[in-house]
Amino acid sequence: MSNILNLNEKLFQLLDDMSQDKVDIKKAQAMVNVSNAINNNAKLMLQAAKMSGNQGFSASVIGTTPVIEQGSKDTYQRMTEFAHFSGYSSIPVAIGKMGKADFEKAFKNSELQGD
Repeated sequence: MSNILNLNEKLFQLLDDMSQDKVDIKKAQAMVNVSNAINNNAKLMLQAAKMSGNQGFSASVIGTTPVIEQGSKDTYQRMTEFAHFSGYSSIPVAIGKMGKADFEKAFKNSELQGD
């Protein structure tokens, strides 16, 4: 299982198997417990991705294709995401704290590294 959609399919298969008495109730409960842990972890990961603005990561957790690819974003959008990812509320706040030259250098380095 590599994403939430696969987990969902597996749980529905488990439900079908339970209705046909193909699976032990203890085994089914154990699978549900593990699924709940995976679900809670995915919620945390999605919340972190949402806060960072990383749609590609969010999509990989869910198992879908990102709506907006990195290449289709303009420089201002990418700089805004970089500022947020760096812990600042906006580009001007980041520049005010880091200095314009340091902000631009860090942004360019992140672009080169694919962050």
